[in-house]
Amino acid sequence: MIDRYTYPEMRALFTLEGKYQHWLEVELAVCDALAEIGEIPKDAARLIRQKAKVNVERALEIEKEVQHDLVAFVKSVTENMGEEAKY
Repeated sequence: MIDRYTYPEMRALFTLEGKYQHWLEVELAVCDALAEIGEIPKDAARLIRQKAKVNVERALEIEKEVQHDLVAFVKSVTENMGEEAKY
């Protein structure tokens, strides 16, 4: 986005952190929905929501290794979790 043509809120959507934050919101919503229908334990969904954090620098480090932005994102978000990371 060209800075002079965007509002700060719009500009924030197009940052890497903004993109990853939106990806995380989608993943958390999926976990909540799966917990609601009994596909994953509700405690797991709760723990995932508590522990999941976006770390752009760590995701970029992992991406150098795996050569895939989504895989790097998921690995970076789940690396500080326990068993609940499998969901």
